Amino acid sequence: PFYSGPEDLQGRLCLVLCNLKARKLAGYNSHGMVLCASNADKSKVELVDPPAGAKVGERVTFDGVEGEFEPFVPNQIAKKKVFEGLVDYLKTDAECHPSWVDADGKYHRFL
Repeated sequence: PFYSGPEDLQGRLCLVLCNLKARKLAGYNSHGMVLCASNADKSKVELVDPPAGAKVGERVTFDGVEGEFEPFVPNQIAKKKVFEGLVDYLKTDAECHPSWVDADGKYHRFL
């Protein structure tokens, strides 16, 4: 696991993908997923920290991406496979900052 116990997560800010279709997790319905990053062979996995100054519940976006976006509802995310289409473009840059990589290979950091 990417943490040694619950105390590693308590009081810590994290990024959560939300509005997902409910799935059972430890006997509870979960509508979200904590965002983690790993190395290529998945031997090291770490929680992704939100940008400095981010507030609880604030929507995180990427630098260089303009405009407002309406969130998908849970069934749309599952039906359109939104996360599956996005995951290959989520990377960390050379300084280990979580980023989205566009079609031209440019890294856009989370804001």
